[in-house]
Amino acid sequence: MEQYRPLLFTYAYNILGTAMDAEDVVQDVFEKFLTLEKGLVQNEKSYLVRMVVNRAIDQKKKLNQTIASYPHEWLPEPIITDTAVPEPSQEHILHYSMMLLLERLEVRQRAVFLLKEVFGYSHRNISKTLGITPEVSRQSLSRARKRLQDAPPIQPSHSDESRLKEYLSAIQNADAERLEQLLVKDISLASDGGGKVPAGTKTLYGKERVMAMLQGLYKKFYQDITIQQTTINHTPALLYISPIGKVINCQVFVFDNHQIARIFFIRNPDKLIFLQKKPPFMSHNQ
Repeated sequence: MEQYRPLLFTYAYNILGTAMDAEDVVQDVFEKFLTLEKGLVQNEKSYLVRMVVNRAIDQKKKLNQTIASYPHEWLPEPIITDTAVPEPSQEHILHYSMMLLLERLEVRQRAVFLLKEVFGYSHRNISKTLGITPEVSRQSLSRARKRLQDAPPIQPSHSDESRLKEYLSAIQNADAERLEQLLVKDISLASDGGGKVPAGTKTLYGKERVMAMLQGLYKKFYQDITIQQTTINHTPALLYISPIGKVINCQVFVFDNHQIARIFFIRNPDKLIFLQKKPPFMSHNQ
């Protein structure tokens, strides 16, 4: 049973958008599974997946009630996918802009979309997993695609990692000209402090405003902080690490045609706990 934990976590996380909740869902399912009569379970893996998916759906409905009154823009909890030895379970972790797009969907639509488009389920298997008919599964998938089609996610590129190094160099050396070249004209910057740490309550738009914010924040708060380049949800990112080794800011960068199009600051301490538990393999000062 334990060998399925990484895979089950992936199902739960993609549905929830929160890593700590996903771990809790998997653990709850394991504990419940241990109380079952094993003779009644013909396929352990399939049974566990079904339990985790449905438990995650229930948890996501509760989470959405919290999001409705969230003090800042709600951003998905980041997961490090930059590992020395790639983990097979990370293959299905969605990249960051896709996680954001999925927040547009009703919870069941999200589950159907993930099972079909990410995990390759047939509508027949989706119906068995979710307890719906194949026709309802098809309808849910169709509606999900329509909600997502006007804003397709930007696929990360390996070349963006070198661009992020250029960005960090421009910030650290106060090179405003180079920084301006790296940003698209209509760039956006969103912050999630969860009401627990200072963060912008509204998304910033436009190169001039975003540049002023980035330069001001670095000069005021981050000159003596360790900054580590990594990959979050298969997307280039920077971790800002305090002198005691605690991640205090996770910045995720979405590139479009090798320029930075969107930046996300995840500062809510609750959303950085998983990064403390699962640190990158190596740390260094930039």
